[in-house]
Amino acid sequence: MAKNKHHIVYMLFCPLANEVKYIGSTKSKIMDRFRQHLNNKCVNKLNAKYKWIKKLKRCSLLPSLIIVKENLSMVDARVLEKRMIR
Repeated sequence: MAKNKHHIVYMLFCPLANEVKYIGSTKSKIMDRFRQHLNNKCVNKLNAKYKWIKKLKRCSLLPSLIIVKENLSMVDARVLEKRMIR
């Protein structure tokens, strides 16, 4: 039986710092997940990602979404995500 290969590993790139600020994986539609990041109503206002995106918005900027790899199994996506974070 074929594995469920609908996961995506992606990065959020900061236009101010010119660097990757976030690495994640999802099985959602990638633009839906991107919008979730942008519209985050984070309970923890000290969350670094929340503060970073809020700062970008104050500068009329948004992070760039970069797709690293698509059509991965959940396990493969998590392994790649963790490897990239280290």
